[in-house]
Amino acid sequence: MPGPILTFAEQRQGKLRRPSLEAVSEARRLAQPLGASVQSVLIGHGIAPLAAEVASYGADRVHVF
Repeated sequence: MPGPILTFAEQRQGKLRRPSLEAVSEARRLAQPLGASVQSVLIGHGIAPLAAEVASYGADRVHVF
């Protein structure tokens, strides 16, 4: 099984940046035929609720730091 495709979800002032969500969607599109998972890294203070939004764009796992 191939390793995961990793993306970085950038946020500013508690809002996810659109290009980050587009990257997660594209990673999902690329991962499907490979059977790979999509993981995303989200960094910031008090941003844990944003993980669900990143997941809704196709991330199988969101790492919040």
